[in-house]
Parts: sequence; structure tokens; C-alpha cells
Amino acid sequence: MGKYTELHLSSKLSCSKKTQMMSIQEKFCPVEAKLRESEKLHRLILNNLSDTVLITDETGAFTYICPNIKCIFGYSSQEAQELGNITNLLGNDFFEIDKFNNSREICNLEWTIRDKAGRSHTILINVKRVEIQGGTRLYSCRDITDRKIVQEALRQSHEELGKRVQERTVQLCESNALLREELIERRRAEAALRRSEDELQQANEKLIRWVDELEQRNQEMARLGKMSDFLQTCVTVEDAYSALATLVQPIFLGSSGGVFVLDTTQNQLEAVATWGLDLKSKIEFSLKECWALRRRRSRFVQHTHSKLQCQHIQADPAPNESLCVPMMTEGKVLGLLYLSSPEPGRLTNTKQKLAATVAEHLTLAISNLKLRETLKHESIHDPLTGLFNRRYMEESLKREIFRAHRQEQSVGVIMIDIDHFKQFNDTFGHDAGDKVLRELASFLQINIRNSDIACRYGGEELLLILPDASLADTQHRAEQLRQGVKQLQVEYHHQLLNRITISLGVACFPEEGLTGEAIIQAADMALYHAKKLGRDRVAVASTSALELEVHSCSSD
Repeated sequence: MGKYTELHLSSKLSCSKKTQMMSIQEKFCPVEAKLRESEKLHRLILNNLSDTVLITDETGAFTYICPNIKCIFGYSSQEAQELGNITNLLGNDFFEIDKFNNSREICNLEWTIRDKAGRSHTILINVKRVEIQGGTRLYSCRDITDRKIVQEALRQSHEELGKRVQERTVQLCESNALLREELIERRRAEAALRRSEDELQQANEKLIRWVDELEQRNQEMARLGKMSDFLQTCVTVEDAYSALATLVQPIFLGSSGGVFVLDTTQNQLEAVATWGLDLKSKIEFSLKECWALRRRRSRFVQHTHSKLQCQHIQADPAPNESLCVPMMTEGKVLGLLYLSSPEPGRLTNTKQKLAATVAEHLTLAISNLKLRETLKHESIHDPLTGLFNRRYMEESLKREIFRAHRQEQSVGVIMIDIDHFKQFNDTFGHDAGDKVLRELASFLQINIRNSDIACRYGGEELLLILPDASLADTQHRAEQLRQGVKQLQVEYHHQLLNRITISLGVACFPEEGLTGEAIIQAADMALYHAKKLGRDRVAVASTSALELEVHSCSSD
């Protein structure tokens, strides 16, 4: 019974101790977790500090090195750890100074070091006595090299500023004395100015006139720029001519005038733009009627010298002032800028210079537009005959077929060949052959509709495109042309050439094809058949793909 009681008591004591141990363990587990979290947080803070943190023991051996040590010292954490001691990082002199401050709880030191690459840095070291990570000293290092450079520059700037202030003070003293003298002189001058108020008033009025004139010049320059910008956007000379009066008139307010352009075919100047109520000039005149064009320079005439007026200016009554400014390009006359004023004093020297500038701008713009039109004309016309060239013919035929297809209409094509053209060249020479081609081209341009397109296909072969023409209409027009050509009389070197006859091949869209190539081929085959049957006739491509119906007419 006694043994049983002892065992029972022992069992109770053992269970009680286990319960106590489990209770203690449950209490310390959250504390331990919080400590781990705290340590993790501290390390995270240390690792993300902008300063480099180092911890050493009493001997200077590293117990902790911040991962960002490379930003200042150029060493990785591992390389710094291999250095072993802070003296190897900062130098022995630092450690002696550090021992001198050993008694202090916190001290701040500015120190110059060289990093791994040998570059010099000035750092601010905060040393604190701690007991952490197995160390006794915590070093917080911050790179203040840029700040020291700025401080040094600021110090030098302050010194320089002090010197300048001192120099300026001396200068101000000297200037002060001069100002006193100047003040005395100014008072004398003011007394003199008060005695000459009339002169000052006149000067002010003159200045106002200058300001007004300058404002007017600015407005004129703005209008001139507007004119130039607009002319640069024009596509044709007609566009430019239609806008010239609107653009030029505001530049010469109160004056009448016009822009005249030389017609080289008639050697006459014609007005392309006029403005104002009293032009006082002919609309058309020859070069000889203008002294400015004959002398190739501007000419300004006042009413007192009306006998010296140009012949194109009306003399009864003559304008009070007139100005003719030639428009020249490459030494040749392009046109004339003419201005006239019913009141004296409007066409001043400044206005005359402005007119010369306007004339230059107009000359450049018009000559460029004419050159552009010439180049465009040459790009689509045959230089010998003046007819459209083959490239333009292909583009036009494609365009007309597309339009006819959309509108369910027809397009006629006539292929023309000069009979026995080689004999003209052999008998009379190639120049005579060229003359025949030009005469035939002129005949076609006169005897076709405005909507028809006459082209030189190649050699002595010509081609006509007849929009909205049926096969019967095209055949009828071909026959009229054949008969008309026979009436041509071509003279070369005062000698009549042989009578000209032509053979013609006719085809039509959509009967002979749906493409330009197919229709030209059909017309060419018809032409070949007409020549094969004896020339001087019209052959029409039939609706059959393989047959050609030949319509021949007897010679006149």
C-alpha cells in the first residue's frame, strides 16, 4: 500500500512538470518569432541604408559589413572581410585617432580614403560604442566628396566675392564722386533743356514719325511675306495672276498699279493684274514704250517732268507720280511692276526700294511657275510635233477606258500612219520628213474635238483617243481626217512636197477589248490591213476576234 502511494505521487509530479514545461515553451515561441522578425527587419534596414555600416570589435576586426560597402570603398563585402581589419580599410592613422576618441560615446570624423581603384573620397564617419553582432564599435560611413567639392567651391566663391565687393566698393566710391559731378552737369543740362522745349518737341514729333514709319515697314514686310508664301503654294501662273491684285495692293496703299508680263510670241506686255481707281497706263504695250524696260532699271517720274513719262502712261492727265520697275530674270525681261499715285509724296524712296523687292519676289515666283509648267509640258509632249507623247497616251487611254466602263460608254481609237513616209526622207531629207510630221500634227489638233487626245505613237505613227465615240462615229471621223489630209500642201525650202496620204486603223472599247493594250493592238492590226490593201484608206477592226472588215474609199 505504501509503495503504491509513492508511485502514484511520483506520477503526479512528473505530469505536473511536463505541463509546466509545455506552458513555458508556448510562452517563449511567440517571443522567439518576434525576435527573428525584428532581426530580419534590422538587417533589411541596414542593407538598404544609403550610408555604409561597419561593426568591429575592440581590435578593429570586422564583425559586420554592410552589403553597400562597394558604393564608397569599391570592395565587395567578401573582399572587405578578407582585409580583416578596419585599419586596412581606413589606414593606421585613423585607428590611432579612433583610439584617442575611444573614451567618447559618439564621435564624428571627416576622413580621406582611397577606394579599391585608387580614387580619392572624403567620407564622414560616425563612430558609436555599441554591443551588437559581437562588436563594440559601429561605424556609419557617408561619402561627402561631392559636398566637400561644393563647399570648397563655395569657399573660393566667397573669397572671390569678398575681393569683388572690396573692389566694387572702391569703384563705387570713385563712381560716387563722378556721379556728383555728373549730377551738377545734368542740372545744368536740364536748365538748358528747359530753355529749348521747342527743339525737344520737334524731336519728339520726329521720333513719332519714325515709329509710325517703322510700324508701317513692319506691316509691309508682313504683307510681303504673306505674298511670297501664297505664291509658293500656287500650282500654275494663272493661280498666281488671279491673286496678285489682292496680294500687292495692300503693300502700296493709296496707289494704283499693275503687274505686266511679257508675251514672247507677240513681244508685247499684257496686264495680268491691276488695282486702284486710276491706273493711268495701257493694258497692252510694247517693250519700246517703257523707258524702264529699255534701260533695264527702275524709273521714277514726277508730274513736273511729265514730258519724260513712258509712252504707255496716259499723259492727259498724267499721274502726279509714277514708278516702273522691270522684272528681270537671267538678263531677260519677264515683266513690269507699275505704280502710280494721284498725290505727291506717296512713292517715297522707301516705297521705291520696297517696290524693287516686291518685283524681285514676283519675278522669282512667276519664273519658277513658268519653268514648272514648261517642264510639265515637256514631260508629256513630243518635242517635234507638240502632240502628247506615248507615256501620256497610255495613261489617258487607261483613264478614259475606266471612265467609259463606269458610265457604260465607248472609247474610239484611231491609229494613223503616213503613206510612203520613207520616200519623203529619202527624196527631200529628214528635215522635210519632220516638216510633214509637224504639219500633220497641226492639222489633227485643229480638226479634232477639245475632248479628243492626239498623240505621237512612234516614228510616223500617230494615235487619236476619242472619248464617248462609238465605232461608227470613230470610223466617220477617221474618214474625214483621211480626206482632209489630202488637201494639205506642205512647202519645204520654197518647194511643194508630194501630196500626203494616210492609212488609218480604227478600233473601239469595249467591242475590240477591255484594256488599252488590246484596243491599240486591234487598231494596229486594222492599220496593217489598210496598208496591205493599198494604203490611203480606213480599216475598221470587226467585232470578231479574228476578222477585220476593211472599209476602203476611192482616192480623190
